[in-house]
Amino acid sequence: MAELLLSGAEGGIASFHKADWELHHALFVAAQNRRLLAMREGLQAQLDVLQVYGLRLEPLFILSIEHHAAVLAALTARDWRTAEEAMSRHIVEMQAHALAIFERHDP
Repeated sequence: MAELLLSGAEGGIASFHKADWELHHALFVAAQNRRLLAMREGLQAQLDVLQVYGLRLEPLFILSIEHHAAVLAALTARDWRTAEEAMSRHIVEMQAHALAIFERHDP
């Protein structure tokens, strides 16, 4: 996905967003937590707004990919504590970036 984004290929950004959604969805399904899954699906419309407000920043995509790789590596190693820490880091850092984007566009 990083190669697709960096190559500037047509559809790279849309492919990233689709893969990002699929990864998060798969993690929630694997957690077998219907409440968490419902919350994520309820927030999806708000998350989609980020695309409109400019979540098209290459460094942010790369950061997200690095976060995902850390989460998946920890899950593959069955290192639950590291996976939890990596996911928490992903949530906190991406939330900070999202809030900054909204603040820049707040009238």
